Amino acid sequence: MRRSALLLVVGLLLATVVLAAPSLATGPTARFGPDAASLPTGNATLELHVSPVSALVAVNGTPVALGGDGSATLHVAPGTYIVTASDAGYSAFSGNVTVGPGASRYLTVHLPSQAASSGGSGGPSTSFLLAIGATIAGAIAIVALVLYVRRTPSSDGGTSADATPVDPVAVGAPKPDEGPE
Repeated sequence: MRRSALLLVVGLLLATVVLAAPSLATGPTARFGPDAASLPTGNATLELHVSPVSALVAVNGTPVALGGDGSATLHVAPGTYIVTASDAGYSAFSGNVTVGPGASRYLTVHLPSQAASSGGSGGPSTSFLLAIGATIAGAIAIVALVLYVRRTPSSDGGTSADATPVDPVAVGAPKPDEGPE
């Protein structure tokens, strides 16, 4: 019985770690896909700086890979391009950028958080709340196991929580100051 309870608690703790681990990951999540290679190339330069750095960015519908600092430099043909950026929890951006022959255009995009743009409280994120909930669930499972183990029957029929130390003098052993009779 103790073994099955232990296995249950270990399983709950493992599930807690599996559920909480993605929520506790730090830093931007890498997103892979085609880059701007399919855009027409030319002698114009389009430099993008986007925050948050985890945003999905596209130019004319073609995904663009951002560097770790949220930037990308594209050598494109002169023309007008539609730049879009989005990320979960943020308001999306879409805008037109025109780049002339041999010119460089710099576009900086700061996506506002949806809580800030909607006048929300900016409270904790869902992933943070999930991590806290999983941690609490793990702690409850450990406490339940400890209480279960302490209340299981001992070999004498009582429970280990009811056990009291036995005084050898009280059960008939000779007292230290008395010798054998």
